[in-house]
Amino acid sequence: MDHEEYVLQQLQRAIDTARGIVAGNIDVVEGSALLDRIRHEVDLAEDPVFDVFRGVASETDEFPIDEARKEYNPARLAELDQEKEKYVGLVKNTVVNAARQIIVRLRVEIERRKQSKKHT
Repeated sequence: MDHEEYVLQQLQRAIDTARGIVAGNIDVVEGSALLDRIRHEVDLAEDPVFDVFRGVASETDEFPIDEARKEYNPARLAELDQEKEKYVGLVKNTVVNAARQIIVRLRVEIERRKQSKKHT
C-alpha cells in the first residue's frame, strides 16, 4: 500500500467514525479521540472542524476507555462515568454537527484525491 492509498483508507475510516457518532453507535468521547488521531495521521491539522474533536479529546483524556477501564476501582469508574455523561450532554450536539461536516468534507476530499490520482 502506498502513502496515498493509506491516506484514502484513513479518510474513509474518519468518515465511518463520524457516521457512527451521528448514528449514536460510536461513543462521542472515543470517536472524538479517534478522529483527532486520524487528523494528525493524514495531515488535516489545519481543518478547523477537527478542532471540535481535538477539544473533546483533550478535555476528556482523564476518562478511561477500552481496556484501561479494567484497571479502575468500580466506585471511581462509576464517578468518572457520571462526569463523562454530564460532559457528553453538554457537547454532544456540537460533536454530532461537526461529524456531519466531516462526512461531507472528507467525501469531497476522497473524490478529489481519486480524481487527482487518475490524472497522474
